[in-house]
Amino acid sequence: MQNKLVALRQREATLRKGARAVLDAAERDGRDLTDAELANQTKTLKALDEIHRQVIAEEARITGEPEEAFIDDNMVAAVAAGASLGLTLPENPSAPRRKMHGRVGAKSWAEIFGAAPRSNGGFTSFEEYLRAIRYSGQGVFDPRLSMGHTEADPSQAGFMVPEQWAAFVLNYALENAICMSRCQIWPMSGEVLKVPGVRDEDHSAGSLFGGITEVWYDELDTIDEQNMETRLVQLSAHKLGMLANASSELVEDGPQFENVLTANLQAAAAFFTDRAFLFGSGVGRCQGMLDSGNNALIVVNKNANTPTGGFTFADACAMFGAMAPACRQRATWVFTDALIPALSQMQLVVTNKAGTENVGGSATPMFQMNADGTGTLLGRPALFTEKMKAAGQQGDAAFICFDQYAIGIRREMQLRRSLDAGFKEDSIWWRLTTRLDGQPTWENKLKLLNSNYVSPFVTLQART
Repeated sequence: MQNKLVALRQREATLRKGARAVLDAAERDGRDLTDAELANQTKTLKALDEIHRQVIAEEARITGEPEEAFIDDNMVAAVAAGASLGLTLPENPSAPRRKMHGRVGAKSWAEIFGAAPRSNGGFTSFEEYLRAIRYSGQGVFDPRLSMGHTEADPSQAGFMVPEQWAAFVLNYALENAICMSRCQIWPMSGEVLKVPGVRDEDHSAGSLFGGITEVWYDELDTIDEQNMETRLVQLSAHKLGMLANASSELVEDGPQFENVLTANLQAAAAFFTDRAFLFGSGVGRCQGMLDSGNNALIVVNKNANTPTGGFTFADACAMFGAMAPACRQRATWVFTDALIPALSQMQLVVTNKAGTENVGGSATPMFQMNADGTGTLLGRPALFTEKMKAAGQQGDAAFICFDQYAIGIRREMQLRRSLDAGFKEDSIWWRLTTRLDGQPTWENKLKLLNSNYVSPFVTLQART
């Protein structure tokens, strides 16, 4: 029987609702939580943590699977931190929950949204769907499109992409993009989604996570209550449009046009989402990891001997040192293709005491190129992409822990064709629109106990 599981989830929902109400009230009043409220929130967190454990055990009992199958190993640490932040429960309270909603490194539509696409719209392929839209403005309206058109006049309408074919486009982006396959992915059911984060900006005074300190005590002694500061990372659904056009002759006479358009739309989805997650300004779009608006970004000073547009082993070591220690084993190097020669020639150089003359070094390359076109630097993988800035500009080289970046995405995609935009050139334009957002989960850089600053997002200053 699942009555116990339902009761646990109902109790969990009640506790979360109450804790969320306390936070909302403080936010409306523009104040911090009182001592009494903080104490109550701490008790609620403990109660939620215990309920969460009971839910896992009950789900394992019902399904006969081990408890480990219901724990998201990438997000366990967020359970306690985010328990009081109002995260939504599954629509069906009786359905076993295998994972928390956030995914790190999702590889498919099903992994993001927790289920297979719901409909193919009656079309047997994405190309068939595109063909129907192509003829929709020429007096040949396919009735299968009526379920998804967004305006009264089908000839001028945009069409919601059936989920199976939206998944077809998105899956390619996941497989071929740099960021989406490595970051946290959160499905969005509304315009805004708030996901949990932790404030942890300063260890120099000996405290962690905004208030946790070490306490040594003897038997029967009491210890003071401590609090961990949490924060909400707000994801807002911004529109991203991808445009493609073709001559009327190609559209009308080219039997393979739909195949070409499919490939173009898939490649565009991967390209533009990566650019947004890396360099988005945060104004009406994603806040990019390497954009100056990211308060957690660390820009490492170049080495005095780094040439214009170059990159040296000393630069790499400085960037490696600026990566948050807990993130180093998961961080990835990302370079513009133009830096491949500098990396391939990178060696450890020894200079005289004045630093004016090279007197020795190592003939062993510091960077190793792999057969698949990736590489290894200081033990961490390196990727190359045209999506980075030009060589010598800030943003041409980065060291990133991608799982510290949250991406929210809606299920819906919309495809629209236009004859008007290309009237002079006798061409037809196509626009695929999706809604998503991306935000760093770190609010600021972290000041370590030794007063050095570190972050999951590290780049090198310009060398122009």
